[in-house]
Amino acid sequence: MKKVVAVFCLGVSLTGALAQGLVHFANDPTTLVTYQAWTNGVIGPFVPIPANNPGAFYFGLLTAASPAGPFTFTGIYATNSADAGLFGPASYTPTVPGWAPGASMFYEVAGWSASLGPTFNPVWLTGNLGNFGYFGVSPVGLSVAGGHTPQARLSASVSGDSIVISWAPSAGTLQSSPLLRVGEVWSTVGTANPARITISGDAKFFRVLPAVYVTPNLFGPASLPGFGLWTNGV
Repeated sequence: MKKVVAVFCLGVSLTGALAQGLVHFANDPTTLVTYQAWTNGVIGPFVPIPANNPGAFYFGLLTAASPAGPFTFTGIYATNSADAGLFGPASYTPTVPGWAPGASMFYEVAGWSASLGPTFNPVWLTGNLGNFGYFGVSPVGLSVAGGHTPQARLSASVSGDSIVISWAPSAGTLQSSPLLRVGEVWSTVGTANPARITISGDAKFFRVLPAVYVTPNLFGPASLPGFGLWTNGV
């Protein structure tokens, strides 16, 4: 007698209230950060922030549910690299509190010179810097946080001497295990969907390990800060 094959789904859903999505918090040569240098009392044209001076500028990510705000600092920081106009690093993909995976959110990028200190101060948004320094905020952008792993739903049917397992969403890797217990090692069956598996004498449990979707570069919809020179908010 053939044993029943148990089908079990252990996909993880990250859409709960405490979930945090991923963003790519870095720019590229098409979205350079610019500033107006103050030289001998004269403000120059907007040019990329200088090269070979990493850590001279800080950047912070602000988000809001509406394009009109209010925008709230997320606690996500970055600094400029040794390359002109760039910050990151390019591989920096932090999780963002309050921005659920797969959810859309409006955002701004604030930037300031190290002379103002490493910690973001929301008072700067009013134009009051208190000290000599550069400060700027990007236009409002709209993006989708990455890291979304929708829970897979499995279905099975018997065809001849095989069981056919399919799942939705279609991405992911099917795995099997003879037991369900903490610390159990799961074996990879494959990514083919549907999967056809010959029925054997031993019961097995199946699950789908979801694919992870990471958002594209955050800065597609918006340009980056252009820094103006401020002295005591003037």
